[in-house]
Amino acid sequence: MRIRTLMISAVALLLALIPKVYATDEVNVLEFPNRLGEMLGIPLFAAQLLASTILLALFLFPTLLLTKNILAHLSIGLMVFGFCVAIGWLPVWIFIIFCLFLGLMYAEILADAFGTGGGAR
Repeated sequence: MRIRTLMISAVALLLALIPKVYATDEVNVLEFPNRLGEMLGIPLFAAQLLASTILLALFLFPTLLLTKNILAHLSIGLMVFGFCVAIGWLPVWIFIIFCLFLGLMYAEILADAFGTGGGAR
């Protein structure tokens, strides 16, 4: 419990120290990966992955701190990845591979739950 409080305090202190920046022009969130790639000098695909990972971390880290329920983590991850695909930050095939990986990860658990598991015990 002390570590969780310490981590939350560190994040609050860090956020308090970051200077506030206000945009003078129009802000287009859909172009964030393009601008990130230009500023860091990386390809667009890498910038899309980085932008999606930043958004995933923004929503997933508090969930990881507050609960130990694996279903909550997976649902947050799926929603964030789906949102990133919807706004064009992430290619669809990465989302499909992620869903297939989750399906393969839980296939044996579901097969055992329905009594059709072929695993020897």
